[in-house]
Amino acid sequence: MEQFDRVLEQNREKEIKSEYAMRSKLPRLKFKMPILCEASNLYTPKLFELFQAEVELFMLSHIECLDGNTYTVGKFAIDNETPCKSRQVVWNREDQMISCSCKKFERVGILCWHALKVLDREDIKVIPPRYILNRWTKAAKDVAVVDIEGRRVIKDPMLDVRNRKADMVRIGDSIFDEAAYNEEDTHFVRNMLLEMRQKYQQYKEKRNGGEGNPTTEHSLHLKKKNGGDRRSQRIPSCIEKKKRAKKAKNKTISNSQDLIR
Repeated sequence: MEQFDRVLEQNREKEIKSEYAMRSKLPRLKFKMPILCEASNLYTPKLFELFQAEVELFMLSHIECLDGNTYTVGKFAIDNETPCKSRQVVWNREDQMISCSCKKFERVGILCWHALKVLDREDIKVIPPRYILNRWTKAAKDVAVVDIEGRRVIKDPMLDVRNRKADMVRIGDSIFDEAAYNEEDTHFVRNMLLEMRQKYQQYKEKRNGGEGNPTTEHSLHLKKKNGGDRRSQRIPSCIEKKKRAKKAKNKTISNSQDLIR
């Protein structure tokens, strides 16, 4: 169990770091386009890379209007490569709905390069709201999660603690990495840390009304386990109950025989 808890803790730490990096750093844009800027703010890093690849393809494509709202979109062949199969795209201007014969949006959840080409042709520079699936956005983790029976799943109570710790560690690491190259800088930073620790202790005492530091157990509202022998708290099995009953019966018979004698 200890090993399982340790692995679980490591996975949570990795998730926190990934979550922080996702929210604090914007992915690299290959092209300065409004639709890519919007996608970089909306999508998770992995989904944004997929979307950016679709944008890259639509820039190498050609388009032909078949009628008022139906287009055929294909890709230019480069360096004697095999040309891609052209797809048919239908765009409904009134309802702002678009559909492609490749069905990528239905399968993956992001617009394909065929649809993006048509949107660009129609001078639409942002992703239509109906084609932004919440499950692929950065905000998806902010939504309450429910289990299969519809009950709300409570998040890890230590998650906020680890998030704050990761933020402080990130700031500290950047200072330590720079100061470590110079002995004088290291000495200065070390003294500042010692001074900060003393000031922090004074701040906590003042905040708690001079009562000292509340224990971690109290501050996190953790229930203390009762002492005692764990074996006494375990429910005996049927076999154990039969053995105890047989032993008690034999003891009673033995006592009766002693009295007769």
